[in-house]
Amino acid sequence: LDAGARRVNAQLAREPQLALRFADVLGGIYTALGQYDRAIALAGAALAAHGDADDGARAALQARLGRAQYEKGDYAAAAQSADAALAAHRRLDGERSATVASDLALAGEITRRQGDFARAEPLLEQALALSRATLATPHAQIAAHLNQLAALRQDQRRVADGGELTEQALAMFRA
Repeated sequence: LDAGARRVNAQLAREPQLALRFADVLGGIYTALGQYDRAIALAGAALAAHGDADDGARAALQARLGRAQYEKGDYAAAAQSADAALAAHRRLDGERSATVASDLALAGEITRRQGDFARAEPLLEQALALSRATLATPHAQIAAHLNQLAALRQDQRRVADGGELTEQALAMFRA
């Protein structure tokens, strides 16, 4: 992967959107493999090289960077990346999109992991409501947001609420 990334990045130096999309895909692979440092370095280099691009590819890569930083446990950096992705997606897609819902969920999950449950709750609730409004049911993204909200309810010691949300998510995953 590393050699291929270097070769393709060199070839895409004059194609910023393609370079950013490629970095997003490879970053996802590195993150799935648990190689967070590589995902973070790849995304950071692509964003630095193509910092003037203001489009969906840049916003998606910022979200990918935030996800890798979150998975690594660097919540402060992840929050900055997630906030940048959310702002860009809101500007590009408006307030009502599945992409904005995903960014809200990432920001909410980061905030929850930082222990700020009061601030995480509206973010996760907005993500769920927006996903329900923009996606067909059942949908894996809606189920994932139900799970995230269930985890928050468990953290808040609202076990019954968390259990109900988990049951809804399971039903949706099974559908």
